[in-house]
Amino acid sequence: MTGARIRTSYRIGYIALVVPFVLSFFTRFAPGSLAEPIVDELHFSATELALATGTYFYVYTLMQLPAGALIDRVGIRWAVGAGTVVSAGGLLLYSVAQSIVVAIAASAIIGLGSSTTFLGILRAVGFWFTGTAFALMSGVTMLVGNIGSVAAGGPLTSLLTVMSWRELLAITAGVSLAAAAAVLVLRGHVPGRAQEAASGDRTPLTEMICDRRLIGYALIAVGTNSTFYTFSSLWGTPYLGTLGIPIGVAATIVSVSLLVYGLVSLAIGLLSDRMGGNGTIMVTVSVAGVVGWVLITIATVTPGGPVIAVVGLFLSAIAAGSVVVVFSLVNDYLGDRGGASALAVVNGAVFLFVAVLQQIVAAVLDVGGRSTVSYTTAMATLTAIAAIGLVAAVISRSTTAATGESAADTAVSATRL
Repeated sequence: MTGARIRTSYRIGYIALVVPFVLSFFTRFAPGSLAEPIVDELHFSATELALATGTYFYVYTLMQLPAGALIDRVGIRWAVGAGTVVSAGGLLLYSVAQSIVVAIAASAIIGLGSSTTFLGILRAVGFWFTGTAFALMSGVTMLVGNIGSVAAGGPLTSLLTVMSWRELLAITAGVSLAAAAAVLVLRGHVPGRAQEAASGDRTPLTEMICDRRLIGYALIAVGTNSTFYTFSSLWGTPYLGTLGIPIGVAATIVSVSLLVYGLVSLAIGLLSDRMGGNGTIMVTVSVAGVVGWVLITIATVTPGGPVIAVVGLFLSAIAAGSVVVVFSLVNDYLGDRGGASALAVVNGAVFLFVAVLQQIVAAVLDVGGRSTVSYTTAMATLTAIAAIGLVAAVISRSTTAATGESAADTAVSATRL
């Protein structure tokens, strides 16, 4: 196959995989916009709403390691294609839900199906692009994926004026089935299994889970991304509403922050490629994230609260965009030896904390009657998690400096299709 035909094949495969990825972002962040009509119709408490939403993240998290192993065993095409079909089934079930039990079950099915999409496309990028280009293409992928999260904010809120939340979920299910069909049909363009390192060179999963360096990368991502996802996927819109911002405007602000997140992912991917070493970037953006969460926390008790909160939200979005650097570091460190499973360890940690933090925020709000004090307490919890991520970034940077390593030094050539 000529170089031009190979590049065309990569593009076709990338487009096929990125559509389910966009849809997974949409379903992940849609609850923030759908919360009000769902609560109005099904009469969920804050805790029940968080449980119905958080179940997605619990299942998604639990499935990360199995999903990584599945991708390594059966290939990206089957893992992502079948997963997207399962996700569509969960969306259809949620669209007819009449109780908390059915909503939780539907959320679990959506999380189960979505668990392969991110790992699949990230692993494909690792096959197609070598060395430092991985960070750039990861940034491009996050930017494109955020089309889904942006659509789940203001645009979704606008659609709720002309159709019900049930109709919207049913339509999303139909689009998901079409996307799954495209992935499954495009054999030869969407990667199967990678030509991995010999089995003797593979890093055992138990060893990866206990690897201090990998744990450090996971904590950095938790500090920047678990906090941002917790806020933007469910609590951001109602929180901004308590500051006097109209709900429609609040949803739009959250959408813009998600767009910022996507744009920063691309920008940081480019910056990372040019700088070579990534430790300094991680420390800088982690500091920005902590500052952002401090601003969000104090916005409830400070004059000019709405403006302060919005500034803080954008700073946290900038910090979250740095996740492409974390995945680039993981790919450089354990890409060939760990496969999709190494990426799954970090991604799983991020979404485990999202699920837990959503429940913690909900519990605090229920106990405090959604008062200003309860929101301040809930946001302070997210600030503390961001601070832990900052500490991990500093330690990781020191370790990298001590060993004289950088992403450029440890980068390995990706295996081609």
